[in-house]
This record gives sequence, C-alpha cells and structure tokens, in this order.
Amino acid sequence: MFDNFYKYDLDLIFMAKFLDTQNITAAIGNIIKKANERVILISPYIDFDKRYKLLIEEKNNDGVYVTIVSGKKEKQLKFNDEIKKWIKSMKYINHIFQKELHAKCYLNENEALITSMNLYKASQENNEMGILITKKEDTEAYTDLLNEVKRIIEKDNPNFTFKEGFCIRCKTSIKFDPLHPYCKKDYQVWSEFKKKDYEEIDGVCHICGEPNPSSLNKPVCLECYNKNKKLFKS
Repeated sequence: MFDNFYKYDLDLIFMAKFLDTQNITAAIGNIIKKANERVILISPYIDFDKRYKLLIEEKNNDGVYVTIVSGKKEKQLKFNDEIKKWIKSMKYINHIFQKELHAKCYLNENEALITSMNLYKASQENNEMGILITKKEDTEAYTDLLNEVKRIIEKDNPNFTFKEGFCIRCKTSIKFDPLHPYCKKDYQVWSEFKKKDYEEIDGVCHICGEPNPSSLNKPVCLECYNKNKKLFKS
C-alpha cells in the first residue's frame, strides 16, 4: 500500500512544478516567448513591464494571437490610456474585460501556469506561489484548465469566438482564422511561394479537419462553409 502511495506522489511531482515568485515571473515570460500558436494572459490587474511588452510585440509580429483578460473596476486598474493605445496598435491582440474576474492564469498551446500573481509590477515584489503544468506531461489537467479558461472568457463575451481550427497542411490545432489557416511552421513554407490558390495535396478543412484540397483562398470544405458563413467576411 505504501509503495503505491509514494509512486502516486512522485507522479504528481513529475507532472506539476511548484514555482516561487522569481520563477513565476520567468515562467510567464517563457510562456509568451515559446508560444507558436496562441497566448492567453488572465489577470485582474494589468501593468506590463518592458520585457513583457517586447515579448508580446514579437508574438504580434509573428502572427501569434495574444488574448489578454483583465478585470475589476476601471478605477482600480493600472490600465491607463497608454496601455490601451498600445494594445489597439497590434493586430493579433484581443483585450477582454471580465467584471468579476479573480483568476490568474497564463498559458500557451503547450503549458499553463496557475498562480496567485497578477500581471502587475507590484505583485512581483510579493510572496507569490504558482503551479506549472504541461500538455505533454498532464494532458487531462491542461485540457480541463483550457476549457475553464474558455468558459471564463465566453461567459460575458458572447461575441468573442474561441473556435479552434486546423492547419490546412498538417492538421495541427490552431486558432480559427480563415485569413491565416496555416500553423506558423507551414505558413513559413507557404510564404516562400505565396500562391493563394495552391491546393494542398494532403490538405484538410480548416474547420472540421477532414481531408479537403484547401488553399489560402478556400481554406474550408463546402459543407463547413455553408454551415459557418457568418464567420467569413464578405
């Protein structure tokens, strides 16, 4: 019985990593830096330092979506006009206000950090704690967390789509975006030729992931297009 107990305990240590204040700050930076498909930053209080700003700008330049969720009353936020203007200046950033937000969570497509730390300079001077999990080592925990993140975001933002899509070349799960239906790696390959009508030989539909001769101009199958016309810009 005790052998099984200790084995279970060691498995937990392997799957989740405890972080102190200093390591939380570094982990948030790494989550942003390592993202290839998406970044989600959830924090009631927002006040970006220069390093985080630079990393987010780099993701924007790479076409990686960054979703920022903040909360609390406007008067309580260190969320001034300068930060708002900075966010609006970037194409691949979504800012969502969640009135009753209390959760603090930071994730990309491979790992997630649950912590007591706000994305706020003053928090980095306090005694904070966090747990880092990875999709590879604990798929169930990562998936459950991602689903809860989606619920939090969509609760008061019915117009925000968190729809997942597929890279039309390799079928990797990516954010749904008919204008950018490739993952970062395959987009770099496509950009060498930039043929918008080129049909992927072993391609898939950007919405359902089923085999389809998709192209940048026509990234979805006819059935999915007819069912989701409202998601496409005229």
